[in-house]
Amino acid sequence: MICGANCPAAVQILAGNLYGRSPYCEFLKGSVNLIFRTFLDHGIESAFCLVSTRFEEMLRKSALLLDASQGGAKQSYA
Repeated sequence: MICGANCPAAVQILAGNLYGRSPYCEFLKGSVNLIFRTFLDHGIESAFCLVSTRFEEMLRKSALLLDASQGGAKQSYA
């Protein structure tokens, strides 16, 4: 999971309620895009250097990612 943790507190402070969008959303989205761009450009092992050990373990269990890293399931990510 990428979202959560301190986001509700940040929204409450900035918006005065819990119904706004977190200021971290775009940053986290950019981080995920960087991981996948690195994966596509340099291979899955390079992308693992950008994430925590726990997240790496989750990625290694992903059949879709493992298939893509071996040349299958080619898709374009912008």
